[in-house]
Amino acid sequence: MKKYGFLFLLLIPLLGQAKCTPKGTTSATQPITLDLTTGSTTVNFNPNLQGSFDCNTTGDKMYYATSLQDYIVEIKDSASSQSIFIKLTLESSDFPVNTGSDRIASVKNYSVDDTLNNKQMTLKASYVAAMSYSSDNGEKVYGNSFSLSKPAVNFLSNNSCNSNILAWIVCSALRLFSNDNAYSQYLTFTVKHKPTTCRFSQPTYEIKMPDTTLNEILSGNNSKTGSTNLVLNATGFIMLPPTR
Repeated sequence: MKKYGFLFLLLIPLLGQAKCTPKGTTSATQPITLDLTTGSTTVNFNPNLQGSFDCNTTGDKMYYATSLQDYIVEIKDSASSQSIFIKLTLESSDFPVNTGSDRIASVKNYSVDDTLNNKQMTLKASYVAAMSYSSDNGEKVYGNSFSLSKPAVNFLSNNSCNSNILAWIVCSALRLFSNDNAYSQYLTFTVKHKPTTCRFSQPTYEIKMPDTTLNEILSGNNSKTGSTNLVLNATGFIMLPPTR
C-alpha cells in the first residue's frame, strides 16, 4: 500500500495539467499470430486507431502505457485441465510523440494516422515455466485463440503510467486510461505451439526377450516376457493437443 500511495502522490500534480483529448472512436482491435514453434517470437505491429485528438499546450506529447510488462498468460486446455504459460512484453522506441499546439492557435488537432498509427510497437512472447500470478500481471485464457481482458497498450499525454507495473495500476485506478483521456489498442492472439516438447533419449529401443526353445513356442505355453526402460526427456511446460 505504501508503494501505491507514493505513486499516487507523484501523479497528483499531473492530473491537473493540460492534456491531449481524443475525439471520436478511442479503441481498436487487431489480430496477432504468435509463432512459438522455436520457443519464443518477436512481432512488430502498428496501431490501427481511427480519428483525431486535440492538444492545447505547446508542451504536450503523446506517450504509451502497457500492462504487458512480463505479463503472464496461462493457456488452459479445458479438456485435459493442463496449462501452458507464456510471457508477454510490449515496448516501443518511437515515443514520446511531440504533439503540442503552436503559439498561434490555442488548440491543435492531430490525426492518429500521422502521429500514432505510424509508430512501431514490439511484442515479445516466450514460453515460461508454470508460475503464480495476480490479476495485475497475468490472466487465464482457454484455447490457442484468445483475447486479453485489458488493452495491450494505451496512448495518452501522461508520461507517468509506463515506468513500471505499479505506475500502470495506479493510472488505471485513477481512470487515466478512460475514453476521455486515452486511446486503447486491443489485440486478439492466435498461438502456434511447438509440435512437441518431449523426445526419447535415443532414436530406437530394443526389447530383449528371454531365451526360449522351439518346443516352447510350438506348445503355445510360453509365457516368458521381456522389458526395457524408455527414457523420455521433456521441458518444464505441457503442450496443448492440436486444434481440431
